[in-house]
Amino acid sequence: ISAALIKPKGTGKQPGLLMVHADRGLNDRYLGYARRLAAAGFVTLAPDLVSRAGGSNKLTPAKAGQAIARLDPNSTVSDLKAGYAFLAKNPDVDPERISAVGFVWGAWRVFMLAEQVPSLHRAVVFLGTTPTDGLEKIHTPFLSHYAQLDFRVTGNAVLTEKMLGKNFTYYVYPKTDQQFLYDD
Repeated sequence: ISAALIKPKGTGKQPGLLMVHADRGLNDRYLGYARRLAAAGFVTLAPDLVSRAGGSNKLTPAKAGQAIARLDPNSTVSDLKAGYAFLAKNPDVDPERISAVGFVWGAWRVFMLAEQVPSLHRAVVFLGTTPTDGLEKIHTPFLSHYAQLDFRVTGNAVLTEKMLGKNFTYYVYPKTDQQFLYDD
């Protein structure tokens, strides 16, 4: 699959970060987030999980959303595991400090990645759902961000905290909906 690899300035081994886009693909918004994360000191790999359906840059946001709906969830997690392995072999990356960040649709995939890759250093998710099974296998510390008015998703935070215990910290942004995340 295609991906954007963006490196921070500086020399030596840097922490790696796998960034998982939302359900409209790796569009300009998420490429901008990847650049910001790299500027903050992470070797950032942002896979385009729509690649197998033609690629985000060749589809309108609506068509990307339709293509994503047809993707096999387990295949997308396998693609992320390959991205993790790619970062681990990168000479600019400290393989002990590879983390993941997922946005909305990508959040579930980050939880699944943490379940299947116990060496994942840290994880951050913005909005998105939590898997119903397998959380007991996760040892990666999570920081999750939720919108107060996104009732269906935010309500899962308490259950997720109960399942992950001390490895799960979350913040609910008051009087916000999912749009709080976007610059525009």
